[in-house]
Amino acid sequence: MTKAQTEVRFYRASEKPYGAFSNLYRREIEFEGETFASSEHAYQAGKARKPAIRKWLMDAPSPRCWPWQATASMSGTSTPTGRGPSSTG
Repeated sequence: MTKAQTEVRFYRASEKPYGAFSNLYRREIEFEGETFASSEHAYQAGKARKPAIRKWLMDAPSPRCWPWQATASMSGTSTPTGRGPSSTG
């Protein structure tokens, strides 16, 4: 067997045949009473302390945006209101 025949790759949800094992594979999952699009969505939502930040992360157009959005919300440079994480309203 070659190395390619013995590796199981599933980082990308679209990789065949094991993409379904990826955290980003779109399969609804229920976690703490909420339904999420993937296990990665549930994981990322669990990091947010404030409901507004959690919703903001879940509304991102792509999971690729999460690292940027999480960093921005923690540094106070950007939030759903555009005012910083401690702002209200």
